[in-house]
Amino acid sequence: LLYVMGATGTLQCLDAATGEPIWSYDLVSELEIGTPEWGFASSPVIDEDQVIVQCDVYDDAFIAALDLKDGATNWRVEREEISGWGTPLVVKTNRGTQIVANGPRAICGYDASTEQELWRIGENSEVTVASPIPNGDQVLVTGGYKPIDPIYSINPNSRGDLTDQILGNEGGKENSSGEDDAVGWYLPKGGAYLITPLVYRDQIYIFQSNGVMSCRQADNGTEGYKKRVASVRGGDLGASPIAC
Repeated sequence: LLYVMGATGTLQCLDAATGEPIWSYDLVSELEIGTPEWGFASSPVIDEDQVIVQCDVYDDAFIAALDLKDGATNWRVEREEISGWGTPLVVKTNRGTQIVANGPRAICGYDASTEQELWRIGENSEVTVASPIPNGDQVLVTGGYKPIDPIYSINPNSRGDLTDQILGNEGGKENSSGEDDAVGWYLPKGGAYLITPLVYRDQIYIFQSNGVMSCRQADNGTEGYKKRVASVRGGDLGASPIAC
């Protein structure tokens, strides 16, 4: 089976061999929600027997888990968000499976089975497009709409509101659950606006829309080098990289 989210907010389940539709779910008409200013861009992700969809819009934003077979809602949790375009991340931890979602008002981790919000970091970038990605046993999240463009490497085993313990402090501090290193490291500047970073062989590659790439150490965020890799006009670079 193949799961696709269209730009207008329709989630479709297709037969991967024939392309024939099996079921569809129109988030806009069935839930009577608005649409992001530039359409939907968040992709669906698979967790065991459910498909996760992140729908960040003005008023009625939510993240939900739908049954793979028929699209029935397993759970849905409201998000106090504005329009965003990132794809959620499924991450396995020693405390269970989590769904990590980037957002302008908060970066959040949810229990994949119960919908419970497990942790959050508030007051992110005004517009979020980049998706969370794994960084070893942590999760890398960036917000990049200047002038607010932070980079976080977050310990997903953390619990509670981590905002006050993180912002304004480079590096992790003890969180509300009593565990150390709620955030492995944090940088207030340097995140990318449109492009999801790449972690490859213990390095982080962050591409800016103006064609400049920075390379950082994955374990502490230290910058190794920065160079121009593409000549673009007006910040036209938008594709996220892969490594092979």
